[in-house]
Amino acid sequence: MERIITGVFGFTLLGLVLFSFYACEDDNPSPFGDENVFLALHLDGSNIGPDSYFSLMTINNGTAEFERLQDVFPSGTRHNWLNRVDAANGIVGMSLHDDLCPATLAGMLTPRRGFWFDISSAMGDTLPVLPPNSPWGISNTVKRYSLMDETSIQVSESGHVFYISGSHEYHWVDSYREAMVRYDINNGELKKAESPKGFVLGQEDVGSQYDFYKFQKPIYPSKDGRYVYGAVQAYGTSGGQLIWGPRILFEYDYNASSYRRLGDPGETGVTVYGITADRSHLLYFGSGEMKRISLGTGQTAVLHNISGSYLNRACWNNGGFVRGSNLKAIRYDNIMEDVQIEIPAPASTFAPQFSADGNRVYYHFSSGSKNYLLVTSDLSTEAVTDTVAVLPDNVRIMVLR
Repeated sequence: MERIITGVFGFTLLGLVLFSFYACEDDNPSPFGDENVFLALHLDGSNIGPDSYFSLMTINNGTAEFERLQDVFPSGTRHNWLNRVDAANGIVGMSLHDDLCPATLAGMLTPRRGFWFDISSAMGDTLPVLPPNSPWGISNTVKRYSLMDETSIQVSESGHVFYISGSHEYHWVDSYREAMVRYDINNGELKKAESPKGFVLGQEDVGSQYDFYKFQKPIYPSKDGRYVYGAVQAYGTSGGQLIWGPRILFEYDYNASSYRRLGDPGETGVTVYGITADRSHLLYFGSGEMKRISLGTGQTAVLHNISGSYLNRACWNNGGFVRGSNLKAIRYDNIMEDVQIEIPAPASTFAPQFSADGNRVYYHFSSGSKNYLLVTSDLSTEAVTDTVAVLPDNVRIMVLR
């Protein structure tokens, strides 16, 4: 196996302090959490296109082998497709590329659709959306169409796919309406969450001048698919202009069909940045401060050394998240310890993701015409990097859990 020692790239860290890490191992590892198995997206040339597809990639003695799964491909580009795809326990959900979505309204626009498939069987289907009129009490006389929000999709370990199903009017930009839905791949049930309008407008700090609501995307389900966490914002119109109200943190219970406000009292201006791999803590910004909240106790903690970033599931372990850096390093933001750790890495790295057990980081490294898949030895400032395989130039990976 070719080894790249990242500690000799002229990269220095002040103090070389070693931090104690929050436990990162998953208590209930997925059967797909094999360190040698990945979901692979095959690009059409240098980007996503008609010849793109998904495969199951297995590494055998440093060689990548591919088993074709689905001839579908996600929206977005080679740089951001991971934010439009989610996977848990071998179930993959995604927003489909425009080329795969049916045109409507005489071909004048292409509303977004979603898709799911099972890695074990390679079977899948299009995700349903709500009809464009009745769920929102809107007259059938207006020309409306249904769509799925492309950045909202999330998959729970229970086999449910969550996303935002929207409805829009062709001519008016202020006529968008949306609902949170849960799709059960086992029985085909599409369950619409109750409207949060009464919950949002009933908050004392929101006010009565707003008429509608909008969810921040994505939304984050619990492992069992019962709860959904996120932020929702009130908005309205005045003189033909949109006016935006406070955005608040919420929990929705699908069993009880009810919302509950989370966070500190009176907290507004909320932006949710992600959830830990064990679904125990949310990272969010509220009332001018970066915070984490325990979803078990509701207790919040202000974070002083963490900066938020929208990242997909593969970038999170039980302690925090990883992302690329302009330096020769991968940055690990440990939200449980409130520390940032610079993991040594060569330059030109991209798409860092945690291993299935959360204790190492996989990432791509471009050198000349070669597309290396690399992995760190650990999450410390003294980590070294090994080469896992040299991949075809058009392959991008997602770690499976």
